[in-house]
Amino acid sequence: MEINLRKNKLLLIGTYHSTSKEYGTTDPVFFEQMGFALDVYSSYDKFLIAGDLNVQEGQECLDDFMDEFHAKNMVKEPTCFKNPENPSCIDLYITNSYRSFMKTTTVSTGLSDFHKMTVTVMKSTFPKSEPKMVRYRDFAKYKKEEFGRDLKMKLECQPQLTYGVFENIFLKTLDSHAPQKTMVVRANHKPYVTKEMRKAIMLRSQLQNKLFVHGTDEYRRAFKHQRNYCNRLYKRERTRFYCDLNLSNINDNKKFWKTMKPLFGNKGASRDNIVLIEDNNVMSEDSEVAQTFNKFFGSTVKALGITENKLLLTNVVGSNGKIADAIKMYETHPSIIQIKEHVTIESKFSFSPTTIGDIQSEIKCLKEKKAFPYMNIPIRRLKEMVHVVSKPLKDIFNEEIIGKRKFPSELKLADVSPIFKKLESIHKENYRPISVLPVVSKIFERIIDKQTNAYMEKYLSPYLCGYRKGYSCQHALLVMIEKWKKSLDEGGYAGGTLMDLSKAFDTINHKLLIAKLHAYGFGTESLEVIYDYLSDRWQRTKIDASFSSWSKILCGMPQGSVLGPKFFNVYINDLFYLFLCTSVCNVADDTTPYACDIDLPNLLHNLEGDSASAIFWFEANYMKLNQIKCHFLIAGSTEQLWTKVGEQVIWESSQEKLLGMHIDKELKFNYHLLDICKKARAKVTALARLAKLVPFEKKRILMNSFVESQFSYCPLVWMFCSRVLDKKINHIHERALRIVYMDYSSTFADLLKRDGSVTIHQHNIQLVAIEMFKVKNNLCPEIMKSLFRFNTNQKLKKAFFGPNVKTEYRGKQSLRYFGPIVWDYMLPKDLKAITSIEKFKTEVKKWVPENCPCRLCKTYISQIGFINVVIE
Repeated sequence: MEINLRKNKLLLIGTYHSTSKEYGTTDPVFFEQMGFALDVYSSYDKFLIAGDLNVQEGQECLDDFMDEFHAKNMVKEPTCFKNPENPSCIDLYITNSYRSFMKTTTVSTGLSDFHKMTVTVMKSTFPKSEPKMVRYRDFAKYKKEEFGRDLKMKLECQPQLTYGVFENIFLKTLDSHAPQKTMVVRANHKPYVTKEMRKAIMLRSQLQNKLFVHGTDEYRRAFKHQRNYCNRLYKRERTRFYCDLNLSNINDNKKFWKTMKPLFGNKGASRDNIVLIEDNNVMSEDSEVAQTFNKFFGSTVKALGITENKLLLTNVVGSNGKIADAIKMYETHPSIIQIKEHVTIESKFSFSPTTIGDIQSEIKCLKEKKAFPYMNIPIRRLKEMVHVVSKPLKDIFNEEIIGKRKFPSELKLADVSPIFKKLESIHKENYRPISVLPVVSKIFERIIDKQTNAYMEKYLSPYLCGYRKGYSCQHALLVMIEKWKKSLDEGGYAGGTLMDLSKAFDTINHKLLIAKLHAYGFGTESLEVIYDYLSDRWQRTKIDASFSSWSKILCGMPQGSVLGPKFFNVYINDLFYLFLCTSVCNVADDTTPYACDIDLPNLLHNLEGDSASAIFWFEANYMKLNQIKCHFLIAGSTEQLWTKVGEQVIWESSQEKLLGMHIDKELKFNYHLLDICKKARAKVTALARLAKLVPFEKKRILMNSFVESQFSYCPLVWMFCSRVLDKKINHIHERALRIVYMDYSSTFADLLKRDGSVTIHQHNIQLVAIEMFKVKNNLCPEIMKSLFRFNTNQKLKKAFFGPNVKTEYRGKQSLRYFGPIVWDYMLPKDLKAITSIEKFKTEVKKWVPENCPCRLCKTYISQIGFINVVIE
C-alpha cells in the first residue's frame, strides 16, 4: 500500500510470518522474499513493514534483514502474552525512516487473546531551511586568452614582485573578467528542478487554491490533470538529469557526486545550518556559531594543561637570534641527545632554488576539485595561467622564501570549517576543524617537501607508517597481526597497549622541532625558512558566507598543509629509539607498543617498561597522553589481565578499535566484518532506490564507490575470515550486482562473469599477489620483509620458503604462510615474469585465482568434511 501525505510517500507492507511447518515457511526464505519485494519496489525511499513476524530482535535472521536494508524496529515493549511469564515482542514495525515516526507504543484492546495492538504516529510535515545568500564569480563573459594577456602585462610591469603583490594583481584582474556577484539560493533546491518544472508546480498550486475556494468539478479535473503532469515531469527530468551528466566533465562530475553522496551517507543528508547549544542558549546565527567554534578551536591546546619541564631545558642568557636560542635551549633535552646518539650527519641540509619546470609540474598536479579559501585564487584559473604565473612564482620562491628566508604572510591564513564527527550535532566538541590554505601555499610546500624528504627519509624509523610514500595503515596493522599469529601458533602470547594522545598535531612545540631538525643536520638558513613558515599563522572559522574574527595559532602543525604531517613524523621519530623490548604499530598519532613472548609475565613486564618510557617521552615533548582512553589487548591468555599506563590501571579488553579496525583477542575480526557488512548493506539499499533513475554505467560506478569500497580497507588483515562471514560478504556483492544489472534470476557466478569481476575474496588474493610482487622486488617497507624467508638458491624454482606452522587459523591462515603459496604456486608464470609494478597491477586484475588452498575456497561435503586442493 502507498501512503502519500503532503508529498511524503511511504510504502506500507502488512505481513504475517508463519512458523508452522504445515505451510513450509522458514525464516531465511521469508526474509529473502521480503528483501526481493523491497528491491522490486525500490522506487520508494521509505518503507514500513507492519505485522506479526514471530521473531524478535536479537534473532540472527531479523537482525541480518534490518542491517541489509538499514532499518530499525520501533516496537520495544512486549506484544505477545501467550506465555505470561515470558512475554515476547513479535508484532513489529520495521522501517528505514524511523525519524519519520514517533510515539510508538502498545495498547491492550481486548480484541485478541494474547496480542496487544501496536500504534505509531507518522510525521507529515518537516521544517524547511531558510534560503541562503551565496557569493560567486560570474564567468559568463570570461575569456581565458584576454585574462591571460592582461595578467601577464600587469605582472611584467612590477619591478619588485612579492607574493602579496602577485596575489593582489591576480585577484583584481580576475575581478574585472569574472566579477563577484551574490544570489539567493533556496535551501531545498534540487539540481534536477528545471524552469519548466517550477512553472508546472506553480500552476498546480494555483489550481489547488482555486479548488479549495470554489470546489467545482472543473477545477478538480484541472488540478488532478496538472498534478499528474507534475509527477510525470518530475520523474522524467530526474532521470534525464542523471543520464545527461558527463562524468568526464568536471562540473558534471561535481554535480553528480554532490547529489549522490548525501543519499549514501551513514548519517543521512547533511544539514545546511549548524545549531549549537551552549550554557542553555541556542545559537543558530552563522556569525555567532562561527565565533563560538573559532574560540573553541583556539583554546583546545590550552585546555589540556600541558606544562613545561624546565629541568630538561638549558638557560639562554641574551639572544643570538630565534634559531640559535632554540638550539641552545634544547641542547640537553633527552630527545636531542637520543637523536645525536643514533644519527650520523654526513652533510648539512639546505634548500635549493627551484626552476620554472618544477613550478609548472606542481601546478599541473593540482586537483581542481580541492577546496580553496573564500574568494582567493581559484585552482582552475591558476592552472589555466600556468605559462603566465610560473616565472613570477619561481622568482618569489627563490628570492622571497630562499633568499630572504621569509614565507609570505598571505599564505599563512587559513579558513576553518567545522565538520561533524559523531554523537549529537548540537555540541561544539563533536566537530572536527578542517583548514583550507591558499593554493599557492601548496605549490611552495610541495617543493620544500620533496627536498626535505630526499634528505630525511634515511633517518626515519621503519615503524613510521603514516604520511610516507609506499607505507600505509595496512602495513602497520599487518606486521603486528602477523607477528601475533606467529607467536600464538608457537604456543606463546601477544599483547599491545593502545595509547591515546589528545590533540597531538596541535601540541607540537615549534622551537623543539627546530632543535630536532638541527640535530638531524639542517643548516641555519633552512631552519630560518621553516621557523618562519611555522610562525605567525592565523585562522578564522567559516560557516557558509559568515566568518569569525582572526585568531593566532601559537603552536602545532598547520592543519590542511603538505608540510605539517611530514614535520610531525620528524618530531616523533626519536620516540621509536625508546622501544627496546617491544615493537610498535604506528600511523600518525596512533602509537601502540606490542610484544610477543612465550612467557606471559615477561611479556607484561616488557610492555609496562616501554610504555613507561613512552609516557616520559610524551611529557618531555609537550604531548598529552589521555591515560583513561588507553586500552590493553592481549591474545593467547584465558585469564583476565591488566597493565599499568602511568598511574592508570587498565584491564584487558575483548576487542578494541585500532587504526579503523576492530581487533579482537582471537584475531578473527568478526566484529569488524559485521560492522562493514552493515554499512555495505545500507549502501546497497540506497543504490536500490536509485536503480530505476540512474543509467547502467553510473550505477556501476556507484556500486564500486560505495559498496565494494567498504571491503577495500586493510583487506589483507581480515581476509582469512570465517565461511559464514564470507557468505554474508558474497550475498551483499550479489545483491549489488543484481540491482546494477536488474537481473534477479542469474546465479552469482553468472553475474560476476557478466560484470567481468571476481568475488571479494578472489580480489583479496589478487592484492596478496601485488603485495608479494612488492616484497620480491624490494618495493615494500622494510618491516614487511621481516615476515618472509627469501630463497637464495637459484636451483630451486620458488622465490620464498614457507614457514613451519602448527595450527590452521593462526598458522596456515596467515599472510606469511599464504603469500608464498600465492606467488610460487598459484600465480601464472607470465605474470611473475613482469618487472613493472604498474603493468603487474593491470595484468593481475585480469587473473581469476583458481585452486586456492585456503579454508574459504575448500569444498565442504556433508559427513565427509573439507576437500583439500592439491597444488602441483
